[in-house]
Formats: sequence, C-alpha cells, structure tokens
Amino acid sequence: MLRPYPFAVMTMNSAALRDAAQSSSAPIETELVSSMTWLINIRWLAGFGVLGATWVADILLRLPLPALALYGVGVLILIYNAAFHFIVRWLLRNERRDLHPFDFLTKTQIGCDWLAMTALIHFSGGIASPAIFYFFFHIIIAAILLSMRATYLYAAMAALLVGAVSLLE
Repeated sequence: MLRPYPFAVMTMNSAALRDAAQSSSAPIETELVSSMTWLINIRWLAGFGVLGATWVADILLRLPLPALALYGVGVLILIYNAAFHFIVRWLLRNERRDLHPFDFLTKTQIGCDWLAMTALIHFSGGIASPAIFYFFFHIIIAAILLSMRATYLYAAMAALLVGAVSLLE
C-alpha cells in the first residue's frame, strides 16, 4: 500500500507529472510517479554529496582514504540516477499506464542505492563508518513508499548488508 507524500510533487519533470496525473484516473499512480521522481531528485544531491565530501576529506582535510574508490561510487550514483531519470521519462510518455513498471523501478532504485551505500560504507571505514546511519534514512523511505511487507524485507536486507560488510572486513 502506498502512502501519501505531498511534498514529493516537486519533481524533475513537473510538466510530465501533471500530464500523468491528468491522464490517469488512479491517484495512486500519480503518487508513485511523484515519489519516484522525488527519489531521483534526492539522489542527485546524494551523488554530488559523495563527490563533495570525498573532495573535502581528501584535498582539504588530507584524510587517508581510498579517494578514487569513493569518487567512483559518487560517479556511479550519478550515472545510474541519470538512467533512472530517462527511464521514468520514457515510462511517462508511454500511452499505457501500468503501475508494475513504476513499482519495479522504485524497488530497483532503492536496491541500487543500498548497494552503493554498502560500497560507500566499505570504502569510508567499514563497520565504523558514519555512513552506516544512512540505512535508517532508506528504511524510512521504503516505509513511506512501499508496502509493510516490502519494508520488512528491506530492513532485513539492510541488516544483512551491514552484517556482510562486518564479516568480510
């Protein structure tokens, strides 16, 4: 069950979202599309944030860290976010409105974010990394956007990913 997320209407492509809302008889589709585009907008900030934080830690603070790997994670976030951006635009142009691709894409976005976060945690200090707390943020997002069952699955996956980082180090 999807929950309302009213401030998510500020999207990367508000004209396309308005068109989707007007052409759709189901408000749940509009909600899902707006939530998906909200995730994409936030991810732009996250990708550039990783790059900026890595630059500050590497150049200004001269901390010993694998800067190249961290820059790679930031660039990877921006690349897959651009792909999601174009996929959402393509889905919005599609005449047939089906929720399954949007739902699948939302879950795929969260999964990609969690893999990127796991890499970020690994390269920024492992189990002692302060980035580990970003999993809580993503569990909250999953709880807002997805069903209760999916939220529990994502929470379990977060625990497994953090446990895997701990065991592998």
